[in-house]
Amino acid sequence: VDEDVRFDTQDLRWITLRPLDPERNWEVAELEVYGEGFVTRTAYRTNILDFGRPVTWSKIRWQGELPERTRVALRTRTGNSPQPFRYLKVDRTGRFDEVDRKTYNNTYSSQSRSANKVKKQLDQENWSFWSPAYEWETGLRDESAATWADGTLLLSPSPTRYLQIEVLFFSDRDVAPRIDQLEILLSETSAASQVVGEIWPVETENFRPQTFTYVVRPVL
Repeated sequence: VDEDVRFDTQDLRWITLRPLDPERNWEVAELEVYGEGFVTRTAYRTNILDFGRPVTWSKIRWQGELPERTRVALRTRTGNSPQPFRYLKVDRTGRFDEVDRKTYNNTYSSQSRSANKVKKQLDQENWSFWSPAYEWETGLRDESAATWADGTLLLSPSPTRYLQIEVLFFSDRDVAPRIDQLEILLSETSAASQVVGEIWPVETENFRPQTFTYVVRPVL
């Protein structure tokens, strides 16, 4: 029996099929499910990008489309270790000991994780948090601009060896944003070996507008 069933358009992740009369013999020869429009929210996260040695990040830019009623949240994080997380387990004394990622994934079940016997946390000594989302217009590629006169500053710390990029796409079911190309400008050498900054005055006596002087001294 061929049957065509239609549902209201909605965001779904799982679809199940259940017989109404499980005692009867039945067989599904073919099942096809079709959607329409665009997913209202989806995420893309790169692998950990290894640049071989610490580099200095400069700018980031992209090409794409951002139709009305849509939004793109692009952000970055950088680090100096191959893995941004630390994996920990509880020992007999109640303290957490570090384990590798493979042991964490293969040995400890979701039940152990829910019981707080293991945990995963950001390695803050070697990795930054996700940067604020970049503004679409500031990083948009300008074909008429001089070489790298366009783009926006990459907000994550440097110099670092590793980089990860995450993009969140928010569509309006009928239209969706798109990124066709993304580029990063970097330097393999640091502009300065050390930078010292000072600001004056260090405190104010009231809440009236105050002029501050900020001085930076680089060691080149």
